[in-house]
Amino acid sequence: MLEGKMASAITSNMTAWLIPLFLMLIRISLIASFSPIVRRPIVTVADVGGISRNEKGATTIFGGCRLSRLKPLSAHVHVSAACQLHRKKQSEQLYRYYSTTALQAKPKRGSVVDSYRTVSVNCAKCQARLFRYKKKNGTKSNLVKCYIERIAEDSAGVLENARAELQDDMMFPQDYAWQCPSCQSQFARTAQIHGLPALKMVGGKIKMTKK
Repeated sequence: MLEGKMASAITSNMTAWLIPLFLMLIRISLIASFSPIVRRPIVTVADVGGISRNEKGATTIFGGCRLSRLKPLSAHVHVSAACQLHRKKQSEQLYRYYSTTALQAKPKRGSVVDSYRTVSVNCAKCQARLFRYKKKNGTKSNLVKCYIERIAEDSAGVLENARAELQDDMMFPQDYAWQCPSCQSQFARTAQIHGLPALKMVGGKIKMTKK
């Protein structure tokens, strides 16, 4: 009798937790069978303004533009024209920033300039020497501008004539004609660079030599 009662109790306990488990499994299977099919989003390469829908892939962000990973990472990634234009503008802005920063540097003065090479600036038309100038890299590059204070020797009396005519040692008007005393060919224009009086050379009017 005791064994029969124990078997009956075990059977009732098993039934009590098996029935809820069975019902839960049925519920899960029903939910899975009626759930909608999840599809991958359809996206493609596009700019920041939006995404067109032509190809399948997952979007990623690279360089301020949206790119689609259409194939494995080793495959070629196509970049839209808008994205290329965006990158080009960024490169131009960086170039302008660093070139402007470099141009804003103060010019060297004093003993540093004394160690520069001295070159002869000659008139390209009559070959007359105009002046000798302290230039950092000598004749390796063209002379586009020159600071008046770096003129080491006023060979043709260009500065002396200008100061006598204007009655001023350093200030020269913008419209002053810097001409070769021999052939009257204009070789430079008055300028002010970084607050210092300077000359901007006219292209093709001068020629540099080492002596």
